[in-house]
Amino acid sequence: MPTHIDKEILEERFRHWRERKAEEEAAYKARIARFTARQKALGELKVWLKKRGLERHDLLMMYQAMAPKREDKPVKSKKPLHPEVVKARNSKGIQPGNGHYPKRGDPAFAAAMKKAMAEQGYGTESMAAKIGVSNASISNWRNLRYIPTEEARLKVCRALGLPEDLGKEVSLEMERNQGKHSHAATQ
Repeated sequence: MPTHIDKEILEERFRHWRERKAEEEAAYKARIARFTARQKALGELKVWLKKRGLERHDLLMMYQAMAPKREDKPVKSKKPLHPEVVKARNSKGIQPGNGHYPKRGDPAFAAAMKKAMAEQGYGTESMAAKIGVSNASISNWRNLRYIPTEEARLKVCRALGLPEDLGKEVSLEMERNQGKHSHAATQ
């Protein structure tokens, strides 16, 4: 291992050190110049305020008054949280597969299902496991997003001890209109 450093290598290292030092000094001087400019502007602003008998909070109020105001129009969201009736882009109404559906479940079935699940201590996951459907299916039926198939509705009624005719009409109607989105694919 050499114990001495070549003169060229030493000069190269010293040159790099001087360049870095010059860059750091330039950055420091630029920061000082920006700070000085800010201080000068702040001093001029204080003189301007004092001349007019104003305080800093008055300046804030003037700034807020000059800010552009939003019109008092309701905001139209592209994805409403709870659409009751949503028109598809082609204006033919709701189309299967576009992701926007009105509430369409059976309110009486959903309410009875929620109540029985709560009374018997079933959560969404345990109920789904008991009748052999996905957690999403149980959640969607309880929240009126989808209608269960007749087979799934019967499983729910039997598992919770609900009357077997509860929600039957709506399920049968949904199965007759099978072309519409029924959420039967996740079962």
